[in-house]
Amino acid sequence: MKETKTLEEIRKCFQSNDPLSANKVLEWMRSDAIQVQAALVALISEHEDRIDPPLEGKTVFDFCLSYYKRSFLENPSDGEFTGNRTVEGYDLQKWFKDLWANRIGNMELIEEIKKMITETYKSGDDGFKYAIETAVLEHLFEQTDIANHFSDWQNDPILRPGYERVREWKSSPS
Repeated sequence: MKETKTLEEIRKCFQSNDPLSANKVLEWMRSDAIQVQAALVALISEHEDRIDPPLEGKTVFDFCLSYYKRSFLENPSDGEFTGNRTVEGYDLQKWFKDLWANRIGNMELIEEIKKMITETYKSGDDGFKYAIETAVLEHLFEQTDIANHFSDWQNDPILRPGYERVREWKSSPS
């Protein structure tokens, strides 16, 4: 019941231009419901500038990164706000690329995302690994400098096959 009420409150925020209470957003961030977390990631992505007072950047980053990790691990069904791990992985790689565009100022955050991708990749089965390769790495590796940033994967026996597959896909003619 609480999840339904919270989702309704968040839906209303998308339809309004009113300021969003930082305290209310922080309250919603404490929800364990993946649908609520997904809705909140979408709301923050589109309307972070309306949160008053603004939330600490690290708070928002940690919340979003936790959501993406959970999406990889749980592979939620497609819903109003959630997408399966492939959909959410695609969003994660876009976020990574946005940070990469200003990597000098964002390297710590980039490294945290890379660490999460690495750890979740290593913990998954073949289907899980394939999803990360196709939804995240394949798109990241479109940029040679990002692919090079992941070159340390070549030194790990669990990561190497995925790294090599993605590099091969990117070098194959379409």
